[in-house]
Amino acid sequence: MDKRLAACEWLAGDVYTIADMATFAWVRLYERHATDLADYPSVKRWADALSARPGVQRGCAVLEDHMAQVNADLDPKVALENFFGNTQYTAR
Repeated sequence: MDKRLAACEWLAGDVYTIADMATFAWVRLYERHATDLADYPSVKRWADALSARPGVQRGCAVLEDHMAQVNADLDPKVALENFFGNTQYTAR
């Protein structure tokens, strides 16, 4: 990805596309993946450019607000059961 972004402004070339939008959702969590973007300067440039876009900022804010509400309402014991217990196989 870093090689591609060294050659192009956006993943698909010179135009911002759904490829950038979809990939940014994963790259923005780089710290959770124990990745240092300083090791990937072209990816960092790309992620910084995406983060600066007003639409991306609004979308991330909506997600953060939603996740804060979900986390506030979720009992930790219920969460563990949903992810790792028998409840994970229950259709919702």
